[in-house]
Amino acid sequence: MNRFRAFLGMMVLLPGLPARASPPTTLRLVAYWTGQLQEIMEEVVREFNASQKDLVVQYNYVPFGELRRHLMVASTSGDPPDLAIIDNPDHAFFADAGVLADLTDRVRHWSGNGHFYPGPWNSTIYKGRQYGVPFTTNCLGLFYDKAALARAGVRVPQNWEELRTAAKKLSVPGRYGLAMGAIRSEEGTFQYLAFFLSAGADFSRLDSPAAVRSLEFLRSLITDGSMSPEVIGWTQTDVQKQFSAGKAAMAIDGPWSLAQLERDARDPGLQYGIAPFPRDARFATPLGGENLVITRQANLDAAWTFVEYLTSPAVMERFDRKSGFLPPRTDVLRDGGRWVGDPRVQVFIDSMPYAVPRGPHPRWPEFSSLVSGALQEALTGFRSPAAALAAAERGRQALAASPSSTPGAAAHAR
Repeated sequence: MNRFRAFLGMMVLLPGLPARASPPTTLRLVAYWTGQLQEIMEEVVREFNASQKDLVVQYNYVPFGELRRHLMVASTSGDPPDLAIIDNPDHAFFADAGVLADLTDRVRHWSGNGHFYPGPWNSTIYKGRQYGVPFTTNCLGLFYDKAALARAGVRVPQNWEELRTAAKKLSVPGRYGLAMGAIRSEEGTFQYLAFFLSAGADFSRLDSPAAVRSLEFLRSLITDGSMSPEVIGWTQTDVQKQFSAGKAAMAIDGPWSLAQLERDARDPGLQYGIAPFPRDARFATPLGGENLVITRQANLDAAWTFVEYLTSPAVMERFDRKSGFLPPRTDVLRDGGRWVGDPRVQVFIDSMPYAVPRGPHPRWPEFSSLVSGALQEALTGFRSPAAALAAAERGRQALAASPSSTPGAAAHAR
């Protein structure tokens, strides 16, 4: 027996014999994408896995409404996924909770640094530290029916007064002048923020004169018949369908609706245009999109290798071209073949420098609920715009005064 062991030891040491290859490191990626988006993401993952032998990435679906709890519970139990694709307003929550790896030093020397739009880039920063990289982005614009505007003799609105005038003239039996989504959810908040930010308001005070003016403007569109009172139940998908069905001459929407708009159009010859969101005190639009993050307990070097691959210009361009998203990299968005020469998409590209992140705030969902609640109260007439926003501001102050409900802190992540 001893001779057999000695023989095995000699065999291990003999030159020329092939060494046993180390198994690849497995990385788990979670995201809330399903359907076609999941298929596109899984294709990118397969391409990465085939491009090298050291890492294997596994894509795992977690429903949107469960992703926050999933990451929190997994992090607390010590077995979180290595990477996640998250909605950008949730970024501060996870950073504050100590779930995310601090990438500040690594990003500082990264070749991609300096090639992202400020809005998406800033959405990954919390208390001066970097906790991820932008992956997809979007913003809002004004969709309009060219023929309807021509018949009414109105120009494409560039400011709020022109928007008010156009919406009124375009409102006829069976069609409203303007459609937007005002449902009590993050979608309603997102749509309303276009007006809130354009008025010059900011998140430090929800009942500022500028904020009140923005909500009074929207309420006036309902009271004068330019916008349907049913907007309080409309999602952004509903807005797109109202517009494509000819029930609204103008609509607040984003680039994600382009493909579906073409499929749903009541008339194959529908001619529509897209303009920047009309300004009041300033040009502004809320920022949408997803960020790519690494969890604090992950193999940082291995996970960063995948981050670099996924956010490289070639891979990001291919993913966004297939998915319909806009890339947050300036070099990809300006030079990518899918977007160059398309005036519809160019509107959103030109608006990106004015896109404002939601928050960042570690309790954004609660903050957002205050905003969408005020929107509903004002549009239904339950409260005046000033009273609705005053109540929301009291709620904001209460949030600011109460300790965070998250079981960690950004300092813990460092």
